[in-house]
Amino acid sequence: RIREWAVRLLGDRKHVEAATARELAALAQREPDVEVRVQLACSLKRLPAGVAWPVLRAMLARDEDATDGRLPLLLWWAVESKAETAREELLAWVADPAVWRSRIFTDYLARRIGRRFTADQGPRKYWTLSQGVYSDWIIERSPEYFARNLDFCGRLLAAAPGQREANLLLTGMAEGFTGEVMKEVAASFQAALLARWTQGERGAALVVVAARAGQSAALAEAVAKLRGGALPEVERRWLLDLIAAARPAEALDWLCEQTLKEKNEARRTALLATLGGYRDPAVDVFLRKIYRTLTPRLQATVQRLLCEEPARALTTLEAVNRGEFEPGVFSSANVALLRGHADPRIRTELERHLAARSGDPALQGAQRLYESGRVAYSLTCAPCHQEAGEGRIGLAPSLIGSRWLQ
Repeated sequence: RIREWAVRLLGDRKHVEAATARELAALAQREPDVEVRVQLACSLKRLPAGVAWPVLRAMLARDEDATDGRLPLLLWWAVESKAETAREELLAWVADPAVWRSRIFTDYLARRIGRRFTADQGPRKYWTLSQGVYSDWIIERSPEYFARNLDFCGRLLAAAPGQREANLLLTGMAEGFTGEVMKEVAASFQAALLARWTQGERGAALVVVAARAGQSAALAEAVAKLRGGALPEVERRWLLDLIAAARPAEALDWLCEQTLKEKNEARRTALLATLGGYRDPAVDVFLRKIYRTLTPRLQATVQRLLCEEPARALTTLEAVNRGEFEPGVFSSANVALLRGHADPRIRTELERHLAARSGDPALQGAQRLYESGRVAYSLTCAPCHQEAGEGRIGLAPSLIGSRWLQ
């Protein structure tokens, strides 16, 4: 273990001399012990890009490490830590056909490189903690910051040696590209997308990235792909997320139709969430119309959607007070949400509704049971299964559609 500790101590210093850097690169090529290679991958994150890059390149060539449970991701973390300071070196990798022959690069790094630059949309990154549950990372989009990363994405796509390589990058870009559809993007990014658009088959990843970059033809094709059906689940999710962000009118009838037909609860939840992105009175009417046909979990999803947006919240409460819609008991979280809206008409309609229901023993009992269950779930179950019950891969299964929990 002497070599392992030597590598660790060199990494802890965060600086090595040129001769030592050359020895580390040579060690990466010849080292027979996987534990030493693991430590070398760990230490690369601490070393400057100029030292780390030749070592990383040597370690990519060791295809035997592609099946190791640690090394591919450790190498990715090292690459990601240099993403800002070694962009030109990264671009040279993408342009080099020999790099694409590395299993580690094609199976683990290429997609993550694409995702890294579309997901990083601004310098302000944070998470929230609600009822003992941590949110995913939240990144606030900064147009100037994001434009620089999309420009680099265009350069990556232009550098890719072929369609297969570009598709791997595009897959990662589609995974990371979230938020509202762009109104304008860097010319280099548009040019790279246009070049791919005119070559060969237009896969879901290209369609999603191009549509999020503001290309109307790509958005129309995204709707057509959804209407065509028979999509892999991950591509269907990308397209639904896109539709939720872009809200094209031509997709609305399909969404309503699929929501009525779909039997799988997880898929139906995704469809309802997509519908919730529309600011259309017809959507509000549709959600209220199907409410009583939904399972309790889906009713909770729809009730939240009907309370979140001020205009929708007002029309919902007005329909309730006219006797046209029966949502059951509003959860305390949704009551708090309604009270938080600035429109005084919402608060007036809410108080009218609560006053009318205040003496109903059945509703009072239901509210107490709901609150007891909500607290128990939030404290005991949500840290692993998450607030909406979708679970965490490798940690806790999804509870959506469970035969045991309704």
